Amino acid sequence: MNLKTNVLGIAALLSLCCAIVLTVQYVNDAAFYAGWGVTAALFAAWAGLNHELLLAFLTRKSTRYGANVSLVVFLVLGILTFINVLSKEYNWRKDLTRSGANSLSEQTLKVLRELPQEVRALHFNKLQQKDKAEALLKNYAYSSKKLKYEFVDVDRQPTLTTAMGVKTNETIVLTIGENGKKVPVEGATEEKITNGLIKLLRQKEQVVYFTVGHGEHAPEMASEPLGFGVFKGELEKQGYTVKELNLFSEGKIPADASVLIVGGPKSAFFPKELEVLSEWLLKGGRAMLMVDLDVNENGLTKGSRQIAELVRPFGVTVMGQMLVDPTSRAANVEPQVLLGFSGSKEHMITKDFPSSAQVANFLFPLTTHLTFGENNAYKITALAITTPQAWAESDWGSLKSGRVSFDKTKDYQARMNLAVAIETMAPKDDKEKRPENPVKLAVFGDALFAANNLLDKVGNRDLVLNTVAWLSDDERFISIRASEDQDGLKQFSNSALNLILLFTVFLVPLLTIGAGVVVWWRRSKL
Repeated sequence: MNLKTNVLGIAALLSLCCAIVLTVQYVNDAAFYAGWGVTAALFAAWAGLNHELLLAFLTRKSTRYGANVSLVVFLVLGILTFINVLSKEYNWRKDLTRSGANSLSEQTLKVLRELPQEVRALHFNKLQQKDKAEALLKNYAYSSKKLKYEFVDVDRQPTLTTAMGVKTNETIVLTIGENGKKVPVEGATEEKITNGLIKLLRQKEQVVYFTVGHGEHAPEMASEPLGFGVFKGELEKQGYTVKELNLFSEGKIPADASVLIVGGPKSAFFPKELEVLSEWLLKGGRAMLMVDLDVNENGLTKGSRQIAELVRPFGVTVMGQMLVDPTSRAANVEPQVLLGFSGSKEHMITKDFPSSAQVANFLFPLTTHLTFGENNAYKITALAITTPQAWAESDWGSLKSGRVSFDKTKDYQARMNLAVAIETMAPKDDKEKRPENPVKLAVFGDALFAANNLLDKVGNRDLVLNTVAWLSDDERFISIRASEDQDGLKQFSNSALNLILLFTVFLVPLLTIGAGVVVWWRRSKL
């Protein structure tokens, strides 16, 4: 090999280095093609001057073996690359946490499936604090290809941060479409992000009215145990507009009312108020009606008795006895706190609740029960029922003293309805036809289950929010919502742990060493 070929070889290598640099630091197409063109020409010229040497090298036995090894290596690398590309397009994940802490809730998955177009999530925070939110957003992006996320460092990108109106770190701004609706979310939790997506998807304002003026559980009372402040807050998180309604001063139910909530009235309604309520309900009203018992009055409160009369024309009878269930002691509550179970797997409100004879879905304290029969005009469905051990107590004296016992001669014992849904029946000749201005009512034998101190217990929150979503025709948002209770990793048995230890610490290394020994022995025989 003479000086000319050495210089040409060095020039070809330098040209190759330059071509790689031009590829990585892309300047323009001309530079890219010129770099690789010159490199190819130099290597071709070098090969032409050294064709005899190259031919001798390629015909050697060691070269053929080396080529075979190189081919195997490139095939393995090609297969791994192909698998990596496939995994990005068709990836699969398994959550090994005991409570599914790394899995999204049913409601979140349902909302993600409803995304009509691409949603962009901009996460604003400092660079060193992005890890927790990024793991959650990856989970969202894995579950829906229509959700894309991007991290924005508030220190390095202050212009974008200001333009998006971000004032605090750990803020996620959700946008839909080009120059579309924008919803900021403060705090990177699944519940907050999903609620933000729900607000993003709402096409129109949904207004929920709470009646006031009759001793109802007040939606403005957030700190009082018996208030409805938490209930109101949960509705606002879901994108509803919540307002109060005094029927006496208004004299009518506003036209923008999507849902009316009557939460356990104590004092009586005026006749004109009842007339307004009755007429509105019969003409296609959407209402969540909750009654309360009064121990001092040995039955329903005055206002609740009037609500009971309002629902009677729809085929539902609200009874006046308090329910008692001895099995409630298993949940460390007194027998007057009823364990509620899903009453229907077909109804939209309760279909996602698990059906189990051992685990309660709801808690209903100081509740009465509801009865209904066949009705040709309205479809009535039980939403929540008791255990067979529950009974309707007729002795209010024993209830007041706290010493209750079942008397088979006076008390009624069976599975009883704690809540029912009422809706207008479709015409008999066309069951698929949707009735015009259909009535939708949800009647509960208790209002305390939605109060601040019980709303977060078992499935009470999902029950009330699903009910409001059904009443407002937002059925796509009916589901079981995210729980913030997250356990650690899945617990394995000792035998499973020993098997994992044996496989990872001993078996895999031994197989690798054995394969190496076999390859070395076979090559030594060549």
